[in-house]
Amino acid sequence: MVKIPDNTIYDLEMSAQAPLSIDPTANKVINPNSGCRAFYQFGEFSFELYAVVRVIFDLIKEPCFSTLRTKEQLGYIVQTVPNKMSRVIVGFIQVQSSKYSPDYLEWRINNVLQTIKAEGGFSNERVENVKAALIKGYEQVHLSIHAETADFWSSMAEDNFAFDRNKRMIEALDKVTT
Repeated sequence: MVKIPDNTIYDLEMSAQAPLSIDPTANKVINPNSGCRAFYQFGEFSFELYAVVRVIFDLIKEPCFSTLRTKEQLGYIVQTVPNKMSRVIVGFIQVQSSKYSPDYLEWRINNVLQTIKAEGGFSNERVENVKAALIKGYEQVHLSIHAETADFWSSMAEDNFAFDRNKRMIEALDKVTT
């Protein structure tokens, strides 16, 4: 179920081809607080796929933040987050705004992704830099018994029991290519 906030105004267009469509560029919202979290599902968990998704989301972080937060000033929070949910690899781009409607924010997120694609994606050098930074993070040892316990507990909670996941992520990241 989706609840549309009270006092929200949308420009609706009716035609034979599209019986009902919302114009996301209208941006007429009375409630000033809104947000959009665009979710992307990539498939069942594997270290190889998760490594690719981690690299992709690190690569799009800067263009998303630069465009949506800095240049267009759409919201006060802009995030790109890779994640695992119930053994499924997902990622999301989130924009929280006090000025723009969720439809408008989604439209702008999609535009940033289309722009990245139209510009040819990312260079080999940029991909290798991101991979190196991620590998460096996975090579760090736990600084406390609490951190190590939290890491192991997370593996058990995710029901994968991959207590060697840092080693396996490093191996998977090494295999990522453009």
